[in-house]
Amino acid sequence: MPKSSGLWLRTPAPTMGQHNGKILCGLLDVTEDGQRDLEAKGVIGTRPEGL
Repeated sequence: MPKSSGLWLRTPAPTMGQHNGKILCGLLDVTEDGQRDLEAKGVIGTRPEGL
């Protein structure tokens, strides 16, 4: 039977929007200007709307 200590992740969950740049610019070839436009339009962000 495996030890339980190896079954648990020991790092915190990512924060909202933490990986936007990696995904959009790195994987989807969105430019940095395109990412800023998406942020300005409220399509993506790092905080829930209203906070």
